[in-house]
Amino acid sequence: HESAWIEADIVQNVNSRGGRGRSLVSILHNRFDWKGHACLVFECLGPSLYDFLKLHDYRPFPLYCVRHFSTQLLHALDFIHSFGLIHTDLKPENILLTNHNQITHRNWDGTLQQVPACTNIKVIDFGGSTYNNEKKSSVINTRQ
Repeated sequence: HESAWIEADIVQNVNSRGGRGRSLVSILHNRFDWKGHACLVFECLGPSLYDFLKLHDYRPFPLYCVRHFSTQLLHALDFIHSFGLIHTDLKPENILLTNHNQITHRNWDGTLQQVPACTNIKVIDFGGSTYNNEKKSSVINTRQ
């Protein structure tokens, strides 16, 4: 329970600083307790980059997608680092597309592949994040 409320506090802090969306961090709409379970209600997003790759047999994204993902990810990191927040768990599973839509893309070699119709992303999972001014443990693990 406590770790969920800590994550909710962190995301609400990011959302309040980022104008609810400009930060490229998922927007937390609500949080509540239901029968002893912590519930966090986030905006509806698409699949993670990992799930999209897995769905398409791990075929790499075209360069234009990677460039846009990278630019946005660097923007999000610059934003959260500007007030001393460190994510600590960045990976394709924690980067979500903003919708599920796909299009067929023709590669330079003429092959066709499914790619996201929109390459906008949001960063999720701040459960392990920490602020620069907080005491750090020498052991890295998931908050319990």
